[in-house]
Amino acid sequence: MYRPWTRNDTKDYVHKVESRLEDFNYYLKRTVEWCENNGVFENKRILLCCLISCIWVSSMREEQVSFQEIVELVGLEEFEDTTLDKVYQVCEEFRYLDHEEILELLIVKSSD
Repeated sequence: MYRPWTRNDTKDYVHKVESRLEDFNYYLKRTVEWCENNGVFENKRILLCCLISCIWVSSMREEQVSFQEIVELVGLEEFEDTTLDKVYQVCEEFRYLDHEEILELLIVKSSD
């Protein structure tokens, strides 16, 4: 049965978008702080941590995140190319880990 879009539907949608952005911003800030506190100063590794954090946040919210959205969240305008847009999900290995555990594993693996 068709139900018209209501003002409450709009409010709910806006609230969900705001909540999503707040979650991404919170964990991106925590990621940078974690990197600083753990001696990770190489831009490539910090970026890698930020990318996986975005994927992890969307997974915890049971949502999908696209490459284009991650690029916008992290501020990598030079990579804004919708032809490369894919949807990402956290891998099984990371699915049940908390944020800091993922960052620790990621840094160890990227230094190998």
